[in-house]
Amino acid sequence: GAALLFALGLLVMFVALGAAYVGYMAIEQQRAYEYVASMRARQMAEQAVWSVVGDIQAAIERGEFPEIGAREEELLPVYRAVIDSVPEKWQRRDARVRVSVEEESAKLNINHAPTRALQAMLEIDGHQARAIRGRLPRPGEAPAKDRRWFASINGLAARGLLSREALAQIEPRPGAFLTAHSVEDNRAPQAVVNVNAAPREVLAALFNAETADRIVTARAQDRFANFEELLRRTEADPATFNIDVPTNGETPPEIGFEPRSFRIASRAEARKRGESRAVARAEAVVVFSDTGEPVITYWSEKPAALEQEEAVVSGPDRHEAVAES
Repeated sequence: GAALLFALGLLVMFVALGAAYVGYMAIEQQRAYEYVASMRARQMAEQAVWSVVGDIQAAIERGEFPEIGAREEELLPVYRAVIDSVPEKWQRRDARVRVSVEEESAKLNINHAPTRALQAMLEIDGHQARAIRGRLPRPGEAPAKDRRWFASINGLAARGLLSREALAQIEPRPGAFLTAHSVEDNRAPQAVVNVNAAPREVLAALFNAETADRIVTARAQDRFANFEELLRRTEADPATFNIDVPTNGETPPEIGFEPRSFRIASRAEARKRGESRAVARAEAVVVFSDTGEPVITYWSEKPAALEQEEAVVSGPDRHEAVAES
């Protein structure tokens, strides 16, 4: 009888251990599924960004203007394997990707805006504007501990140059008018702001309110080709601008007339049998050089909650302090 009880006790213990092992394996299997789904979502978000970069590059090479705004949702097939160079679709899996593109070169770059433009855009006095310029490297000077480029708009608040409340009041949404990533090389900025795409608020900061209104009205009829045409069609006085105009009549380095920089945001959703498994977001700023080659000046990746269904636009994360050190 004692042996029977002992054997039954061992049997109960082994059953409990077996049940625990099965439960543990089920948990590990679920974790593996979630990890694979998160990696797939991340890869698709990255793929969407690079796909749009290729589309923009192709449009520029054809002499066309890249498509701006949100794109329709796309269902992408997921491939299970490649057999004899033919991809085999995984019928029970699909993915949803949404992409938004906006022109970054339509915004005021705080790293290269003149003092008077900063004063007008940020609604600050001359002393504060000069303090901001004083925290940036001088022309030909390498960045130092106390003089370095802003890596994000939030750097204004992180360095104590502007309060977060004041920064939030300047823009209706983060990144609507300001940027820190619209040039390929901070040491040699060119055509920082595209006059043909910049909103009135940015134009008013660069020129003045009256000239901004005239630019908006004139470009609605036809885009400006160069600085000389801008002065002629708006009948503006360069002496009243918030940027310095070269005496030889050349175009100021702060402005340009072609799109050069774009912010691309994507949201990818990995699905199985129509059910969401994981969501990831990727955001990048790409600047096209004079040769048409894309240069990434900003990149951000992060997972997203499954219940998030908002449109893919550049979100609050662009105001995070990114690599400010």
